[in-house]
Amino acid sequence: MRSPVRDLMLTSVAGPAMNVVLALFFTCAYWFHIEVRHVPTYAISSIIFIDAIRLNLMLAIFNMLPVPPLDGHRVLGFFLPAPVRNAFYSFGQFGIVLLIVLMVRGTLDPVMHAIYSGTDAVWQHLMPGRMPIFGTNP
Repeated sequence: MRSPVRDLMLTSVAGPAMNVVLALFFTCAYWFHIEVRHVPTYAISSIIFIDAIRLNLMLAIFNMLPVPPLDGHRVLGFFLPAPVRNAFYSFGQFGIVLLIVLMVRGTLDPVMHAIYSGTDAVWQHLMPGRMPIFGTNP
């Protein structure tokens, strides 16, 4: 790595970006499945496509939270000044404990709900009949 901070950030973005690409792929497959093959939305195959879209979007969003050891930690660190970045990265050894505490206490719930609602509002434009992915309506 010629520029470790930048290269780590790019590597960290690759995983969630691939999750978004997979979600787009499954959305296209779902379109074909529903609109061309005329399979009902309640069929098990349709539900599997929706679950694949939902899972990949959830992984991309969750993984970009700026809490170590998630990828968002490296991405945010890239944009911080060097002294702050070093302190932020050194905090990483406690990140998994912080993440578990935030999840158990339910602190992440309102944040994730807001993010999922925003994602739903955008993704509905790609879905047949503007069907929500996360069960929310804009």
